[in-house]
Amino acid sequence: AYQGLYRRDFAKGIVLINPTNRSVEVTLETPFRLVTPVGGGPLDGRGRPQGTISTTPVTTLTLPAKTAEILLR
Repeated sequence: AYQGLYRRDFAKGIVLINPTNRSVEVTLETPFRLVTPVGGGPLDGRGRPQGTISTTPVTTLTLPAKTAEILLR
């Protein structure tokens, strides 16, 4: 458990999961970049994704109930 959430560390970031029925606010030990998908959908005819990702610097984060977030270092 990490501040009331599940946390999985990876070489270039972390994933936070809130399995609870309430929002949980966390304070991160260092700044991370919150990943937000933009667009998406099926791959095109050449197998390329149609969406992109954007990132936003964060030091605190509120995860609503039953959600997860990807954060890059």
